[in-house]
Amino acid sequence: MINQSQAARGLHWTGAVLRFLTHALRPDTHHSDSWPEWEVAFPHVTAVCTAAEQGKIQLGDVAYLLDRTSVYAREAAEDPDLATELAEHAADLAVTLEDAELISHCLGNLALAHRAANRIAEAIRASEKSIACVAEAFGIDNEKYAESLTVHAGILAAGGRTSEAAQAHDWSVKILKKLHAKRPSDVVRGLLVEALNDHASHLLSTGGPVQLGRQLLEEANRLLKRGEYGWTQVTLNLARACRESGDAEDARDRLVDLRDYCESNALNPSLVLLAVVADLAEVYHELGDRRAAATLREAHRVDNALVEALDRPLREGRTS
Repeated sequence: MINQSQAARGLHWTGAVLRFLTHALRPDTHHSDSWPEWEVAFPHVTAVCTAAEQGKIQLGDVAYLLDRTSVYAREAAEDPDLATELAEHAADLAVTLEDAELISHCLGNLALAHRAANRIAEAIRASEKSIACVAEAFGIDNEKYAESLTVHAGILAAGGRTSEAAQAHDWSVKILKKLHAKRPSDVVRGLLVEALNDHASHLLSTGGPVQLGRQLLEEANRLLKRGEYGWTQVTLNLARACRESGDAEDARDRLVDLRDYCESNALNPSLVLLAVVADLAEVYHELGDRRAAATLREAHRVDNALVEALDRPLREGRTS
């Protein structure tokens, strides 16, 4: 039978491990660079969170780690049901703790988990709660509210509410532009790039004004350095906007530069390179460039290499 002294020591070490994992693990579990360490840490995180919750210690850290693990489950393990379960648990703990910022984060990721599982109505409800929580706690003229709006806009679009989505995107961009002009920082700049890219993508995918979409992407591109996080996706989208606006030459030049970047930075094979080369083959064809056939063959080669690279056993705990 475990005595009180042993139980206390157990909680002490549980708390120590929990603190270590909270500070040692990368928080950006939406970013693929963080996945290798989270793949190793996943069972340890879930075990220590369970032990800490049973002992009723450091519940804020538990909620935080469960929220980060939810994003990992959604993005890396591609398991939206597990992501939903973890996000719901994290949100419930955050509500108990009355931590407004944590509640908004958890609800936002719960919304994205529902969206990944195609539960759009549930996603919209969770997203609306997240936005309301942010507005009540921090107001509506800050980066937290703008970030929530960007997420909400994407969920509204998935639900077919394109007009409301466009309004939310536009509002988010306006808030972040004002903040970036007033007190520029890497965080605000990154959020503004994301908001501009998402707004443009929404316009281009729903038949909105092509020139406005291109302008938004050009603005996002000016905020980024070549190779910086987000640069490849913005450049790819900008090339597509150039094509849609009838400027195939500009699209070609951007795609060639992007292909060279991917090939010189170990992004071969990759989904980004596949998209770039496939688009470039189409642009060459539109321009009557004889390199179109060879570039299309290159797209097939990259596609085959990706299939081989991804043809490996599923990670333990990952669903098919």
